[in-house]
Amino acid sequence: PDSYMSLNHMLRDQNTSFAIIAGDMSYSDCNPVRWDTSLEMLEPLASWKQLMVGPGNHEIEYMIDTEMAFQGYEYRWFMPDAGAPTGMHGGAHFAEDDTVDNVQYCDPSEFRSNYNFGNSFYSFENGPLHFISLNCYSQSDPDSEQYKWLVNDFAKVDRSKTPFIVIMGHCPYYSTNSHHYMEWQTLDQQSYFEPLFMENSVNLVIAGHVHAYQRSHPVYNGEVVEDGPVYIVVGDGGNREGHAKKYVKPDPEWSAYKNDTSFGHGTITIFNDTHMQWEWFINDDDREWYSHDTAMMTTYTYEKPAAESKANNTQVHLAY
Repeated sequence: PDSYMSLNHMLRDQNTSFAIIAGDMSYSDCNPVRWDTSLEMLEPLASWKQLMVGPGNHEIEYMIDTEMAFQGYEYRWFMPDAGAPTGMHGGAHFAEDDTVDNVQYCDPSEFRSNYNFGNSFYSFENGPLHFISLNCYSQSDPDSEQYKWLVNDFAKVDRSKTPFIVIMGHCPYYSTNSHHYMEWQTLDQQSYFEPLFMENSVNLVIAGHVHAYQRSHPVYNGEVVEDGPVYIVVGDGGNREGHAKKYVKPDPEWSAYKNDTSFGHGTITIFNDTHMQWEWFINDDDREWYSHDTAMMTTYTYEKPAAESKANNTQVHLAY
């Protein structure tokens, strides 16, 4: 019911350009019927506005007999791919305590593969926004396809046309929730990608995975900095597992706000070429939703063209 409530609120908001889901769309977990029912649930939203998604651990669906992964996700969704998908067979690595008969192989929380291109990672532009979707369950070191693609994608961004960069990935780099805390594939990707985010002045990083909400101050390498990205965990769209309520203490300086009792969704509003606002809404009932957390981001450090900006108040729905 919580997922339906969040979707209903998103459908009733008439001012959005597109919606995103940062992984875990179906919770099919190797049961193809759940893919069908979840897509039927999403159909009203997807038929009305552009729906962009990224891979979460519930999309892995690793098959022990064939060593295949991400098949249901890759062949049911069609994102603006950077090439034909590769690496969906073999090359999988799990947490050290996993065993081959572990049911969690359908949705392993700690996992890495060689899945590249296709729906694994991609980018697109919408008004003044350059949007990047990444895969925390694929290789991310400097020799990997994903790393090289990301460096190339950043190099193509024209900040005079798209002054804001928002990144989506399932695994949160900054979270104090004990659920999925400091998973090895997350820390590995963060060690390679966070310097790129800082170097390329990324404004906002959206993650899911943890079934709670948390927002950081601008942060880099664990320290609050003026020009760092803001990191959001918005894993609270609704799910069958409930909220993740335990946190690591004490709160670090970079943690600005967290909530583990409400379901909801977030929006980005881009007002012009210098100001972008993140706003998180909680579900009150099936008809109403209320603003509960807000953060404003600016691009004052970027050089602006002499011509008047063509930014068009693009607004984006965000869910987990």
